Amino acid sequence: MLASPAVPTAPEPLRRLLGPTRAELLLLIGRPITTTQLAAVTGLALGTVGDHLRILADAGLAERHRSGAHVLYHRTPTGQQLLGPPDPAGPV
Repeated sequence: MLASPAVPTAPEPLRRLLGPTRAELLLLIGRPITTTQLAAVTGLALGTVGDHLRILADAGLAERHRSGAHVLYHRTPTGQQLLGPPDPAGPV
């Protein structure tokens, strides 16, 4: 995944642990977001985003819940612990 100004970059140790794409997605799911929105932000294929989110969810780092017709993904407390404390400069 290529980082753009709109896509924050995950810390390098986390990128080495999870792989760069999963680390970036974990960073981006600080607020509930759909796979379609993540695909638009990252430029990744929808199926690729879904595969990575499924792996993060299976590892207990992400959760999904339905809101109407949409499935939203967000970070679990365990996922947040991997990232460290939230940045006071802005929500992630």
